[in-house]
Amino acid sequence: MKKLAVLDIGSSKIRVAVISANAKTFSVVGYGECEYAGFCEGNFLEEDGLKYAFGLALSNAEASANFHIKELYVGLPAEFLTVVNKTATLQLGAKRKVLQSDLQILFDQANDFKYNTDLTLIDVTTLEYTLDNGKKLDDPVGKKTEKLTGDLSYQLANRQVINLLNNVFENLGLISVEYVSSPLCECLALLDENARKDYALMIDSGYISTHIAICRGGGLAYLGSFSLGGGHIMADLAEVLKLNYNDAETLKRKLVLTVENREQTYEIPGGQPVNAILANDVAKSRISMICQVIEKCIEMSNINYPKYFPVFLTGGGLSMMKGVKEEVSKELGRSVEILNSNTPQFTRPFNTSLTSICQMAFEKNKKANNSILSKIFKR
Repeated sequence: MKKLAVLDIGSSKIRVAVISANAKTFSVVGYGECEYAGFCEGNFLEEDGLKYAFGLALSNAEASANFHIKELYVGLPAEFLTVVNKTATLQLGAKRKVLQSDLQILFDQANDFKYNTDLTLIDVTTLEYTLDNGKKLDDPVGKKTEKLTGDLSYQLANRQVINLLNNVFENLGLISVEYVSSPLCECLALLDENARKDYALMIDSGYISTHIAICRGGGLAYLGSFSLGGGHIMADLAEVLKLNYNDAETLKRKLVLTVENREQTYEIPGGQPVNAILANDVAKSRISMICQVIEKCIEMSNINYPKYFPVFLTGGGLSMMKGVKEEVSKELGRSVEILNSNTPQFTRPFNTSLTSICQMAFEKNKKANNSILSKIFKR
């Protein structure tokens, strides 16, 4: 079985997984991580520490898997990404079957980012295709039509960030790095095709960063992000309740936001009991602020996302707090579903970004293998 390595750039940790893949599935056989300063407003906070953090996470994963990493899939967070949607039409002439090569021509036709000095293209996917008879579908290959229209989603990365990361990975001795969009990976891995037939809205709230992705079909229709997350709740608890950082972190994990008993307290080892209502109110205030920004992002998307459509919440910043589902639902006026990973031993919400990148790496490798086999059998 082939081994593949993926790296997830979180807002508090660099995480690396090594997966062992066969024709049908994959399993995680190695793991490494390293805490670091993170990023804010689209910039790494301590660039000088990146080589150490990336290197330690990679070496720990290598030791865990007994595997030397030379090639790497790297998931980029939303703060380093821009999504641009375009509609393009390809005239095929006489009615004929759509070829796989036609899709690449369609993608290239609308790609005017080649000379962009600020952004670099890392991927292009499709919300949906339309045939000349008006039929809409996810995969047009093999279908007969005179023209093919695609609603395309271009994933673009901050060029300065890519240059910085390329330099780090080169210094670490890697020979091949492929960048992927972490928000896109999550949407494709965590939401099934039925959920993505119409628009689906996913929120991933991490330590100090949150993103909102609205997906449809196989692509992102909108991507927004802002630098607020679960770490800000801990900071608020520390400031308001006069706690040190470790106690604030312990308290955040104990919160039950649905508590109504004004006499109930949270116990902190070695510290004074904290009134549950007071602590909950501090957390709810920050959650309300985060939800207000989410609402603004939904408005900015210019996408009609009805109130009766669910919102999918994941990530380690909010999702693991007891009662957060009800609190976010109340703030947004929408039903909320918490999404977890299906990867064994990595099922909790803070793992969804990492495991979704693993799924993308697995799919890309499988597609490449199938393409090679197809060429062999056509000889």
